[in-house]
Amino acid sequence: MSQGVPYSAGQQDLFYPAKFLDSFPTQRPKTDAELCAWMALLAYCDLYPNFAFDQDKIKQKLGPLGFKPLGFFESKGHETNGGTHRFVALHDNAVKENKLVVAFRGTDKDDPSDVMDDVDAELVPRKGTAKDYDGWKDALAEVETDLFPVVQPIDYKLLFTGHSLGAALATLLASVKVPSALYMIGSPRVGDHDFVASLNGVESFRYVDCCDIVTQLPPALLGSRISASRTTSTATAT
Repeated sequence: MSQGVPYSAGQQDLFYPAKFLDSFPTQRPKTDAELCAWMALLAYCDLYPNFAFDQDKIKQKLGPLGFKPLGFFESKGHETNGGTHRFVALHDNAVKENKLVVAFRGTDKDDPSDVMDDVDAELVPRKGTAKDYDGWKDALAEVETDLFPVVQPIDYKLLFTGHSLGAALATLLASVKVPSALYMIGSPRVGDHDFVASLNGVESFRYVDCCDIVTQLPPALLGSRISASRTTSTATAT
C-alpha cells in the first residue's frame, strides 16, 4: 500500500475513523490496494449519532476519484440503528480501467449489533463441507440478496474490501461471488480449513498491523483459519 496513506493514533480517529476525512485523496489512487484502503475507510462515514450512511458526503468524496455510488446497502428496518452497512462504487471511464468496488463497514463501537456479530463464534456450515462463523454469516445475510442484481450485469473489474468486521464480510462475499481481487484490512479469521480451501482461486491480499489482536481472532483452538492470501504485516506508529 502507498506510504502516503496517513496514520493517526488518536482516540477520536480510532473510534470514529471517518468523522473528518480531511486527508481523503482528491484524485484516484494509483494502486487498487490504496484505493480499497480508502474505500474501507469511507464505509465508516455515517450520520452520527445514528449509523446510516452519510450518502451526501460519500458522494462528495467519491467524485474526485472518478467514482459514483451505485448503491447503499444497509440492514433493512434498522438502517439508522446499526447492523450491516455496505456501499458499491462504480468507475466508468473510457480512458481508464472500469472498476466496481464493494466496501463493507467494520465494527462501530457504538453499535451493539456489530459487537454481537463479532462474538458469535460458532462455526456453522456455509457451502459443502466449509464452515464459517455464525455472527458474520448472519451479518452478511442482512444485505446479501440486494447486491447481486446490482453487480451481476456489470462486466467490470470487481474489488471487494473492508476493515476488521468489514473485511470478514468481504471475505464471505468472495466465497459466493468471486471478485477480481479481495483486499482485507485488519481481518479476523473467517472460517475453517475447508472454507479457506474454497477461496484458493480468489486473488486476495490481507494487510495486518503487527499489534492488532483482531487478526488473531477467533482463536485457532475454535477451528478458525486465516483465509488464503498474500499477507502484508505493518508496524504501528507509537
